Amino acid sequence: MDEIIQLSVEPKEYETVFYIHNLNNLNPLTIEKLKDFAYSRQGFFSQDAAQMSVRKKWSQDTARQVLELLEFTVEFTFPVSQRTEDLLCQQRVSFGLHQGKKWEEVPTNYLQWLLTTEENHNWYMAHTELKRRNSSSQIDIEKRINYGKYKGTMWKDLPNEYLVWLVNNFEEDHPDYVFAKAAISYQKAE
Repeated sequence: MDEIIQLSVEPKEYETVFYIHNLNNLNPLTIEKLKDFAYSRQGFFSQDAAQMSVRKKWSQDTARQVLELLEFTVEFTFPVSQRTEDLLCQQRVSFGLHQGKKWEEVPTNYLQWLLTTEENHNWYMAHTELKRRNSSSQIDIEKRINYGKYKGTMWKDLPNEYLVWLVNNFEEDHPDYVFAKAAISYQKAE
C-alpha cells in the first residue's frame, strides 16, 4: 500500500489501541484491510472513533513491525502521552438524532440509551464518553440480557456468581463487563 496511515499507539493491560489520525483521508480498501487486521486479532474497529485495537499488548516498535509486515505504511504522529480519551470526544457522531455533533455534545441520556443497544462502535463511543464524564456508573441495569441461559433476565437480577464470571472473563470496555460490574454494585448496595 502506498498511502501512509498516521497512528498513535496506546498499549493497555491486555490490548493495544491504535488511534488513526487520518482515517477520513484513507481509501476504502485500506480501511477494510485495517478492519480485517483488527478483527482477525480479536480486536475492534470503530470508524466513528477513528481507532482500532488488537488483543495483544504491543510497543510502538512492535506495532510498526507487524503493520509493515502486512504491507501497511505507517507514521506515528503523536506520542502516546498526548493521546487521551479527551480526543475521542472531539469525533463527530455519524448517525441519528445527534448526527454531526461532537460526542462530548451528546446528552448523557442519549449516551446511556446507546449502551442499551447491541455492542458496536456506537456503544463503545457512548461508553468512552460516559467514562470520560465519570457517568459510566449510571448504566441501565434494568436492561435485559439478550442471550444464553439467562436471556430475558434483567442485569440486576442475574445471579452474583454469573456476574462475577462475566467480570473475570471480559475486558473492561466490553458491554458485558460494564453491565455486570454495575449489577454487582447494585446488588451489594441492596
